[in-house]
Amino acid sequence: MMYIHKTKIMLTVFIVLLLLTAIQTGWCQQAASDGKWMLWYPKPAEKWVEALPIGNGIMGAMVFGKTDVERIQFNEDSLWTGQPCDYQNPGAAEVLPQLRQLLFDGKQAEAEKLAMEHFMSNPMRQAFYQPFGDLKLTFDGHQNPTDYRRSLDLRDAI
Repeated sequence: MMYIHKTKIMLTVFIVLLLLTAIQTGWCQQAASDGKWMLWYPKPAEKWVEALPIGNGIMGAMVFGKTDVERIQFNEDSLWTGQPCDYQNPGAAEVLPQLRQLLFDGKQAEAEKLAMEHFMSNPMRQAFYQPFGDLKLTFDGHQNPTDYRRSLDLRDAI
């Protein structure tokens, strides 16, 4: 099951449209940089781990940098597996002094058993974020670029 807030979906769509407008109208110009905080590569990313990350902590994307068919995989922080969950264990505070004493006494196994039964959250882990989507942009006539450079200025996020 996936949980998505409708307002955030609308915001995500708006940001993607704004990004497309910026690309199309040339708002995204390469800024002059001293190169100290610049990542740059002489070819497009082939794998996800080679793409350049952009984002603000709520929305993000991985930009692959292909010139003919660009792929931008984007995400938004409300898209995840599972459902809303309260991770607090209501009885955790009461067992904390006992847990500490068991650890001070060197009784690791007993402390771990007590923690798993009465201290740790249920479920133990947060849900996993999921990709929101893949945006593919086609640019006719850009199949064979020359002097290619893909870059990200970490200082300015440009």
